[in-house]
Amino acid sequence: MRVLTTRKWIQGLSWDDVDLWIKRAAPSQSLLSAWRSGSITWETFTTRYREEQQSQQTTDIVQGKRGTPKSVPMSPVAYLARIAQHMPVTVLCWERDEHCHRFTLVELVKQELALIGGNR
Repeated sequence: MRVLTTRKWIQGLSWDDVDLWIKRAAPSQSLLSAWRSGSITWETFTTRYREEQQSQQTTDIVQGKRGTPKSVPMSPVAYLARIAQHMPVTVLCWERDEHCHRFTLVELVKQELALIGGNR
């Protein structure tokens, strides 16, 4: 399952490359702006990103090019962990280096899997 985890669609990306889009799995625009401007460190960014993810109670998902957003009553992390119980999940973003939220997101999903007894 290829999951896009950005707030905005990536220019040039095709729906053929994505199975699911979860906007709320991305950092908030204010947090991302703070990191990009250099007003916070990477450590602060990841701490705040974790807090953002842990505070969410619902997830809006989009499947397919013309799919309408569907609200699911669980956090993005919990939703991704449920998927990962049944199939491999590839987390997609536009960043190419180690300073990307997707690495922290994967850690959070693995922690959630351990809590619910997942095996991936």
